Amino acid sequence: MKQNCNFATFLYACILLLATVDTHLFVYPSLSQSLFPGLLIAISALMAFCKSIIRTSPIELPASFGLVIIWMVYILLHHAFIPAETYRMYYYLTGMLLCLSTTILLRTSMLKWHYIENIFLYIGCLQAVVVIFQLLFSNDSLVPVTGCGNNPSTAAIFLTCCTAVTLQRIKEHRFLFFIVALLFITCIVFLKCRTAYAGLSLAAVMLLRRTNMIKQRWRFVSITSAIMVLVFILWAYNFKKSSSDGRILIWKISSMMIIEKPQGYGYGLFEKHYNLAQARYFSSCGSDKEKMLADHIYMAYNDLLEQTVEGGIVGGLLFLMLFFHMIFFSCKNS
Repeated sequence: MKQNCNFATFLYACILLLATVDTHLFVYPSLSQSLFPGLLIAISALMAFCKSIIRTSPIELPASFGLVIIWMVYILLHHAFIPAETYRMYYYLTGMLLCLSTTILLRTSMLKWHYIENIFLYIGCLQAVVVIFQLLFSNDSLVPVTGCGNNPSTAAIFLTCCTAVTLQRIKEHRFLFFIVALLFITCIVFLKCRTAYAGLSLAAVMLLRRTNMIKQRWRFVSITSAIMVLVFILWAYNFKKSSSDGRILIWKISSMMIIEKPQGYGYGLFEKHYNLAQARYFSSCGSDKEKMLADHIYMAYNDLLEQTVEGGIVGGLLFLMLFFHMIFFSCKNS
């Protein structure tokens, strides 16, 4: 059992590392982030399902397990009627397969949650070291501060997840985890990602909620937090005003696309159909200000909108159901 657990942990570490760091194994970096980790995910899934079959006692699985399976089946059925982009659909399906296999590996004790946290922290430290070196030796035109990847937001959001784990475990080794958390937070500040700032604030509030002082004054804290959220939204909008206006334009056109084709445009094809829709929008209307904000767009900067554009209203609802189930499950178990 211990050898199986060690192998499962090693396999999981390889998946996370390859998904986090550009390895340039294939034609371009994004393929190395999906094809090779996908192979490792298939191996972990095979291990997990074999273990579940030979297990004498049944495994108790959460409702989200069933939701993920339904979503995977829906993507395959959707692809049968509406063409999809092969690599992106493969990325979606292997990501969901990773969720399923991880759940089984955890429930059968082949993988420990503590080990997963450690893997996140090790890779987070790697990301942070890269960011620090980029800050020290950066020339914006040659070495932008983006972490191991090519997008600062990706590194910032990953470090935010790592910070939440670090703060939760700070009682174990107070000085060590305090230094690591401070390192992560410093990097997040310099990566200038508003989503990461929001996530970091939410993680801090959820951790403070567990203290007795906050529990006794939770109504006051709730009102104060609501005010701070409003202030943060205003600040975030003005922090990168042109970027904010650009995203509002993306959300506007994406919403129009959903109304135009509620059955979806095909998984992985957001980029293609959005830019065609944007061209049609500006050929018939669109202000001069919006034309200045327009660009070639790769994503919707909103997971719900992107999932609904690609998979239709049913795909968007499946995403929303899974998202709210995870929130409900987390709140219930904390």
